[in-house]
Amino acid sequence: MNDIVVYSEDGQCIESVNRHFTGRFVVDKQVKVIGSGAFAGCSMINEIVLPEQLQTIEDGAFYNCKNLKEITLPPSVESIGRDAFHGCEALKNINLNDELKYIDDEAFNNCISLSHITIPNNLDDYGIKLFNGCSNLKSISISANVCYLNASFFEGCDSLELIIVDPENRHFSFYKGALYSHDGSELIYGLSGCIEDKYFIPEGVETILNKAFIDCDCLETLILPSSIENIEYGALSNCKKLKNIEVAKNASFFVKNGILYKDYGHTLYYCFDKENITEYTVTKDITHIEDGAFYGCTSLKKVIFESCLLKLSDSLFEKCINLKEVILPDYLEIIGNKTFKHCSSLETISLPPTLDMM
Repeated sequence: MNDIVVYSEDGQCIESVNRHFTGRFVVDKQVKVIGSGAFAGCSMINEIVLPEQLQTIEDGAFYNCKNLKEITLPPSVESIGRDAFHGCEALKNINLNDELKYIDDEAFNNCISLSHITIPNNLDDYGIKLFNGCSNLKSISISANVCYLNASFFEGCDSLELIIVDPENRHFSFYKGALYSHDGSELIYGLSGCIEDKYFIPEGVETILNKAFIDCDCLETLILPSSIENIEYGALSNCKKLKNIEVAKNASFFVKNGILYKDYGHTLYYCFDKENITEYTVTKDITHIEDGAFYGCTSLKKVIFESCLLKLSDSLFEKCINLKEVILPDYLEIIGNKTFKHCSSLETISLPPTLDMM
């Protein structure tokens, strides 16, 4: 221990650094771990030199190092903790080395000077919103051996304009503003800055994954191909302007009165007309309702179940803030998780005697 830095007893972990330290900081060679919050608030440090044997950067390690401009991760680093570089506003580049296996939630939150990052080859797992608030992050490169990515990796990258896929990568492709699986069967993530008012999903796409179009504020009309088989829950989350879904001939989906159905109308998939439907009757031919089907339908006031559904799906009416009355099916047994969450206007709901779990 000294006036500038506190180490663990074995000297392999930095536990804290004097917040008034200014300029360039060189981490001792024996250090393997940058501890939680070790450099947090060191706003006058502009460069940090890390040792070659460093393995772990813990939660909030460089939190709010606002003037940190340069830091190079050695090839030995295997994990980066939650909020590790949160608020490093001056950081323009970060090299994510190929041995890096894990990045936790919001690790680079509000690194507003970052303009490009490369996803390393051996990244096995990651949290959510890694680059949330990185307002100048325009492009992301996917290395040749990266095989697992979903929308959570990109969530919050609102300024992203381009995803560059290594030509040797056999798992992903980028086409017309969206990331797809290499064979084109899955739509993984649509860039909110590239998705305009009307988006045509190409033929061959079978599944639209969770959060694929999250926060696509400009999207008004979505055109589904005949090949589409599945749209995962949350795929169209927070598409505030979405008013129309069109379906190609011979598709298993169809649209009627602002609602997307499947299986000849036996499955109610998604209500996209969230501002005009005031009352809805679940008819007897509907045997299944997808999770979150009426999520955020602010115009909905009354729902009547004629169908003999045994379970109400998760988040079915979540954030239906004007929903006042619900007449449940006679033989209902289960009410799912968050089914009526934030239904602040709900006044009347009939609970059948068969109800077993809610």
